[in-house]
Amino acid sequence: MDLAPPYCSSETTSVRQEDDQCTEPLSTPTPKSRHRHYSSPETPRPRKHPVSQKQSREDETVQYGFTLSYLRRVPVLAEMARAVVRAESKRREKEKIKREERKGSQSTQASNFLPKSLARSEPVVELRPKLVSVNTKRLFQKTIRDLYKDGSIIIWHGPARPYEHAVYANDESIGGSPGLWKTNTRTDAQSSPAGTITSSSVCNNSTQDDIDYALSEPDENEESYLPVTPRTTAPFVMRALRNLTGQENTSRKSSRKHRPPTVEELTLYLRKSDAQWDNLGSWDVQTALEWLQSDDQVFKAGDGRWAICS
Repeated sequence: MDLAPPYCSSETTSVRQEDDQCTEPLSTPTPKSRHRHYSSPETPRPRKHPVSQKQSREDETVQYGFTLSYLRRVPVLAEMARAVVRAESKRREKEKIKREERKGSQSTQASNFLPKSLARSEPVVELRPKLVSVNTKRLFQKTIRDLYKDGSIIIWHGPARPYEHAVYANDESIGGSPGLWKTNTRTDAQSSPAGTITSSSVCNNSTQDDIDYALSEPDENEESYLPVTPRTTAPFVMRALRNLTGQENTSRKSSRKHRPPTVEELTLYLRKSDAQWDNLGSWDVQTALEWLQSDDQVFKAGDGRWAICS
């Protein structure tokens, strides 16, 4: 999910197109000269940006989640999942034959066991498209559950990417991105036997029956997921930091500033605020704070505590 191409909604795309159409150069006003004895009672003072303006800038980038239907339609991910399913099926078939051979060696009818086992394996080849599709879906579901338990993804309550984006994202003729999910594939190609798959070989080697066999129309209420990265968690960590330090609503008279929290306190606060953060690790909050620190939004206040830059 971290290597997915950026997705922009139709509204965002239309705004960008309008900006691109404004090609008229802007004229720069010529400053007027002032007398050397000119003085003004208006002394410029440094101004602090209100919290509301900072928060609006943070919320400008809308994050889109990934659904199971979307991930299953990404060509590279789908082909990798089918390769894993086929390899696991071959491994189990070899183990089955070995068990039959061991049983046959202990019996006087050893010569009759192996042909029968091979004969029983023939229908598996005929049903392979169906079995591969079903097992591939189960593999995706298991992977999502494992990633959620590990804290690598969260259940996302915001907007989700439409599954059509996964199908056409690789097509450059309609504005797609040619670099979809390629980085991880090239890394795996050097470390695993099944990693020799590339984005170009996916479309050539995969059959249409395997791709479209069990891909039904997705449910409208399908859950979406968001990868836990410094960029995705930083807005939530920043919001939690404001709440704990009393800087969320500075316009209220009753609001007061509190002691800056630690990483553990921020993690506990997020876990209690929403069930989607149940498996969030303190190391994820730490990396998000460091990401915010590099953007000059927070700083270390000492004793392992973090505060917001004024």
